[in-house]
Amino acid sequence: MVKSLLATKFSVQLSRGSINRLRHQVSEAVAAPVEQAQQYVQGQGFVHSDETSFSQGNGDGLLYMFQG
Repeated sequence: MVKSLLATKFSVQLSRGSINRLRHQVSEAVAAPVEQAQQYVQGQGFVHSDETSFSQGNGDGLLYMFQG
């Protein structure tokens, strides 16, 4: 799907192997900041979060409820 998206929307041709290699490189590059953010959030006494429900109409005609 990523390969098709890149080709269709951005005229970028990449092999699946290249996409996977780039995914691994990006994951490694952001691993430390993600870990720091995770530790920071988990160490907080409370987190401001929105737990409001909302309904979303989907293309299949079904209505789903999400807890955010």
